[in-house]
Amino acid sequence: MSIASQFINNIVPPLTAQIIVSQSTTVSTPVFLCGLTAVSLVVPPDLQSTLITFEKSYDGTNYYPIRDSISNIDVSVANDGVGAAYDLDARYFIGTPWIRLIMQTAEISNKTFLVGAWSL
Repeated sequence: MSIASQFINNIVPPLTAQIIVSQSTTVSTPVFLCGLTAVSLVVPPDLQSTLITFEKSYDGTNYYPIRDSISNIDVSVANDGVGAAYDLDARYFIGTPWIRLIMQTAEISNKTFLVGAWSL
């Protein structure tokens, strides 16, 4: 068996997890990434918030903003209210067991997001 085929046989399949932001809130439900790394975010249409930031947790209880270590700016996705899929920069999410989304503005109805996670 070639090294390439051994590698392919050992790849962990991608995980798609739902994250919900409830009506009148700005913080989503947390999602456990099962040892995978967040690599994409699908945003639903008619979103009130135009800026989405992320928080990480190592214990599922205490959450911290994910920031770029050089600029000290929150890692974010800017959205224009249209449903879309965004690629995430995996370097900010490697080794992060739990994540949640933070909305700039409270949502007027429940919103469901999809997070794609992959074994890197």
